[in-house]
Amino acid sequence: SLNHVLFNLVLLEPDYDQPQTVKNHFEILRCFDHMAGQFSDQTIENLLHQCKHNHEKDRMKAVIILTHLTTSSQVFVDNYATKFITLLKVMIVMEQGLKMKKLLVKAIVGLVYRNCITTPEHFLMVEFIIKHCGYEGLPNASKYEMSDLHDTCKSSLILMCN
Repeated sequence: SLNHVLFNLVLLEPDYDQPQTVKNHFEILRCFDHMAGQFSDQTIENLLHQCKHNHEKDRMKAVIILTHLTTSSQVFVDNYATKFITLLKVMIVMEQGLKMKKLLVKAIVGLVYRNCITTPEHFLMVEFIIKHCGYEGLPNASKYEMSDLHDTCKSSLILMCN
């Protein structure tokens, strides 16, 4: 299906030294935006299902796309943000990878920006960001990835407070 083909083209980390790959990545996200408007049930339900997938890369791609839809699609915010929040509350507890944690922070910021984080139980997600400002991680964790996660969390808190 078209959803599957486009999903596989999403990049986990676009290489900004290669502008064409970055352009393609964002064009794919725009395609998902259009598809979410036209075929919202099929497109978004499939992405939400991918968040439960066994492969971390698939979960990461799904979070990237759903975060994009959070900031770009009113249809998504109106009809699916609650389901995304429910999944994120599980993911912030279960996910161990530093790159995934960074993506979860970005997803939470997008939801805060769109005023979807409103109840006290939703604020557990903001607490997730606060805790990861000083998160030490596992002993074998990459120092660069740890520093990147800390910086992302700190910047996100500043952004949400402004």
